[in-house]
Amino acid sequence: MRIRRKAGHVEVDPADRRKLLGLRVSIDSALKKLVNDYRNMESVNRELKLKAKSTSTELELAKSRLESFHETLRVHHTREINLLNYLFKGLKSPLNIIEEHIRQLKNGSPNDGERAASLEKLRIEVSKLGQVINDLANVEAIQMGTAHLKVEKVSLEEVVDRVTGEHERSTKNRGVVLNKIIAKGLPHIMGDREQLKIALSHLVDNSISFTPSGGIVTILANGSQPGGRVQLSVVDMREGALDKAGMRVLQGVFPGKRIGDADVDDVDLRLIVTRQIISAHNGEIKVESEAGKKTVFTLTLPAVESSKADKEKKPA
Repeated sequence: MRIRRKAGHVEVDPADRRKLLGLRVSIDSALKKLVNDYRNMESVNRELKLKAKSTSTELELAKSRLESFHETLRVHHTREINLLNYLFKGLKSPLNIIEEHIRQLKNGSPNDGERAASLEKLRIEVSKLGQVINDLANVEAIQMGTAHLKVEKVSLEEVVDRVTGEHERSTKNRGVVLNKIIAKGLPHIMGDREQLKIALSHLVDNSISFTPSGGIVTILANGSQPGGRVQLSVVDMREGALDKAGMRVLQGVFPGKRIGDADVDDVDLRLIVTRQIISAHNGEIKVESEAGKKTVFTLTLPAVESSKADKEKKPA
């Protein structure tokens, strides 16, 4: 490169000037390319980070799903085992009694009276077996959403009469008195007649089972409740209080549980069936129980408004 000094100025040969300008352009171009490459690398890096994060999230979700699926399988397996245990406990006692009475009949009872008593015991225990199976089918159908209520206008007075009639023999055998007190003009409700009978019958069963000989079980029906609702109560004088598991079921502490769940395993199946039937009828169930005093089961159900024709039929 040729440089000349002239009058205090530095002169660069034109050819060299052009070379310097060309070099500057090349350097600027190279710098711009480096900047663009750097930006591209940053963009690629961000994309890789996002993809890595997304992949990590997907892996976490997949892991969570697998863990959830594994837990579901474990719960179902546990439920199946508990259900089998429940069935074993529910069926073992009646089967043992049936076997014993069949043995007595086979060996020949001394007289017709004992033979008749054994046959009656067999009838009762076979009925219990059928009820256990029906209750299991009933509660599973409601929990799985496959139960179909036959909704119609129902007279609760008729339901109470049927329940008291069906329990005449069991109350007589246990020496328990079953009373009913029904308010006049008790309104009807819309519901499944058979299901409502089952719900009330199960509460009466429970009360009779724990009421000592000479005790009283009372069914109360009252229609004058706030919001046009009907109230059915079953009152007994059992010696002890309702067990904690039964209280929890009726209070809805674990309404989402199913038969076979570990914490529901020792609950009286009849109470679970009752609660689910009443819930399916948009009703409520409450219980008050105090040892040595009384236990009160209360069902509250929405009543059907009386039509003008119905009111005109009522005596003045």
